[in-house]
Amino acid sequence: MFRSRALALFFVLAVAIALVAMAIRATDPGALGVALREIIANNQRADIIIGIEYSLREPVLWNAILFPAAPTLAAFIVIAIAYGPGGLSRWVARLAPWRGISWRVGLGVWALVVLWFLTIVCVYLVYLSFTGSAAAITETVARFGPTPLLALGGFVIALLLSSGPLLEEMGWRGFALPMLLQRFNPLLASVILGLLWAAWHLPREIAPLTSGADGALMAFLYKQVDFIPGCIATSIIATFLYFKLGGSVWSGILAHAVNNEFVVNVARAGHPVWTMGEVTLRGWTLAECAVAILLVCLNGSSLGADKDQRQLPRPFERPQAGA
Repeated sequence: MFRSRALALFFVLAVAIALVAMAIRATDPGALGVALREIIANNQRADIIIGIEYSLREPVLWNAILFPAAPTLAAFIVIAIAYGPGGLSRWVARLAPWRGISWRVGLGVWALVVLWFLTIVCVYLVYLSFTGSAAAITETVARFGPTPLLALGGFVIALLLSSGPLLEEMGWRGFALPMLLQRFNPLLASVILGLLWAAWHLPREIAPLTSGADGALMAFLYKQVDFIPGCIATSIIATFLYFKLGGSVWSGILAHAVNNEFVVNVARAGHPVWTMGEVTLRGWTLAECAVAILLVCLNGSSLGADKDQRQLPRPFERPQAGA
């Protein structure tokens, strides 16, 4: 009975832990803003190392670690109760960089993602050059390394240190996606997970929604017009990579990190937006949606999964003898 409701319990727990994190943040609501302004002023990357460093200096900032860790903590609790040590072992095994494929194929997929990210960075730097933002180009490169060559390595390393993806994805692509794939085709599972992922972020909107500021509700709704499609698009891209990496959770970490690193650490000088009335769509969101639509057009609802991958056994249960 518990197993049949495992996914629902996972989501409830993930939201509950996120609410606890926001309650901790509410004890000193200005602390995170102060830390972020200091990070920006020092031209630092906001990553897992900086997050831990600031949390050790200011304990209330551990909420910024607890919030993104909520899905992974929720998955750990549900798997431990429903599937026991064996289930946890099969869950942790998804941390392998690729599973069930050759190292050449695995490295090829990783290289493709890195190339994708570096191409995005280069396009953005060209955009800054056309807008006359030479200082912004210098600052952006320096944020990832003291020289252009070292910055190139820094851009790659950034994908491995992005705090949100590292802390969240054992929940989303490590647990929720395999569970959804038991019941839905890959495209539908991706869309459902994208919607759940977007909804899970709602606790962080409680403070602005209850602030009493004029237009707070409409500002929130307009934000979702950009945010929800972005979550769905990233979810589709992550599922495509999930099958290419044999079910490795790094599919989600990498797809998620490309998004977060660009938005949080690369494009601090701003990037193109498309405005229609009060609604604003970021150029990055439109680009992500275009990639997701292209993947669907090329692969259909399978998102590149072969028949065997679409008919996986229950992912966290002990395989039956002879299976």
